[in-house]
Amino acid sequence: MLNPMLHPHSLSSSLLGRQLQAGSSSSTHVAASMGGRGRGGWSGSNDGGLILGPNDGAGRSGGPQGPPGRLIIPGGAGQSFGGPGRGGPRSPIGLDDAVPSSGPGTLPQPNKYRPPPGFMNESVQDPALAQQDPQEMLGKLRARAGAWHSLAKLLPVLYAKGFDTSTVAELTGVNPVDQNLWVVGGTVYDSIVSTGKVAPAVLSFFDFNGEELLYHFRFLPAERRAAAAAYIAANALDAPACEALARAMKEWERRMGERTGFSNSPGDCLAFKYLRDAVECRFAEEAAEKLAAAFEAADTEGAAARLSEWRDTELAAAEAATTSYASKAVLQVLRLQQDELGFRPLPQVSQLPRLSVEELTAAPSTSQEGAFGAFNMPATGRDQKWVALPQWKALALARHPVAIPLENCAAEPSVLAASRAKTEEEKKRLTGAGLLVVDTVVPGPLDPNAFYLVKQHNEQRLALAEGAKLAGDGGAAAVAPVAAVLFLCRPPNRESSITSAELLQL
Repeated sequence: MLNPMLHPHSLSSSLLGRQLQAGSSSSTHVAASMGGRGRGGWSGSNDGGLILGPNDGAGRSGGPQGPPGRLIIPGGAGQSFGGPGRGGPRSPIGLDDAVPSSGPGTLPQPNKYRPPPGFMNESVQDPALAQQDPQEMLGKLRARAGAWHSLAKLLPVLYAKGFDTSTVAELTGVNPVDQNLWVVGGTVYDSIVSTGKVAPAVLSFFDFNGEELLYHFRFLPAERRAAAAAYIAANALDAPACEALARAMKEWERRMGERTGFSNSPGDCLAFKYLRDAVECRFAEEAAEKLAAAFEAADTEGAAARLSEWRDTELAAAEAATTSYASKAVLQVLRLQQDELGFRPLPQVSQLPRLSVEELTAAPSTSQEGAFGAFNMPATGRDQKWVALPQWKALALARHPVAIPLENCAAEPSVLAASRAKTEEEKKRLTGAGLLVVDTVVPGPLDPNAFYLVKQHNEQRLALAEGAKLAGDGGAAAVAPVAAVLFLCRPPNRESSITSAELLQL
């Protein structure tokens, strides 16, 4: 008869102690539950459980609507959980399998939900090796008792038994890099042996450091590996040469349209690789060295013929081109920008106010053509002064532009009025030479915001006039202008940060 006043935890410990002393082998998974109106409760049947708790489960161990607290004795039936608490139905996670068996003298069991190491790459193992003691296999690896390809067969067995690469390295001294070489090289070695086409004398060549030689042939089929092994042993190739041979044999398989004349023998594959290297060489000396190596490696007459053909054509042409166009002098090639090329030649006439109508209208014009804007000087303008200005948009649209020099821009009243210079400092900035560009072909109605050149009263001299003063009713000119003023350009000024390109579009 159990005392109902005993604490559930002390009672559960007592019961577990008695069961362990009795030598019970059942599982020791234990779960304690608290029901009632707390955060959640467990409910359901417990055919193999023992109900414990003071006051028959009332109070903390159970509420009036929920079952009393339960202690699940090891070996009991499966439980269902739930209750009317705030948390609603709850199911414990991993309750039955979370704690492994830990009886006296029992080793910890591995997690049954975790696959063993290397289960995805396990190969068919020799049954005799699989039955060997792991300590015996570790001793063989530690003492290097045998050829590397024989010891390599022990590594997958150890991996399957739970030994990883780091553990094997600590116990045997074979580092993980060498383990990888042994396993991969051993697989290549076994595939070569399985073909039955390689003599024992050839296989013995790989007994010492053969893993470094065969490792590079892991991507080739077994038949190609056997041919490569015979070639390696016959020519005593080292590891870098074996890597180059493996790449050459793989490249021969990919380049079906370029390998004409070359067979699939290892020597022809190397010759084909050296030929491609010679084609990509920049200097004739390097190409000649690659070609010589290709001739030495070639096995068949077809490969030799293909190499001779390339030597007589491509290499000869390359040498001829090198000797014909070789020069020690350096030629500077400059690519012009659009703004560097765009310019327009303008005839320059007399200054104002000495400029007459006849001189302005008789100024020659020229046209440009070609990529560099070449122009011909007209016969009437050989003695004429010319000035070249950037091809701004305002100048490019002009039909007959003419340049009129101004000795001092500040001395021209129209220029002062148009610049709105009021202070002496502003007027001082206008002091200096300028170039007034006009178009003798005056377009349509007059622009009231523009300047024009007109004849002075009863004189042939020209003067500047505003368009607003010249236009009559409907925009018609009361006085016919001789030319329209396009713009006034000034020479460069170091103090000014505003450029003409900002004022006029190119």
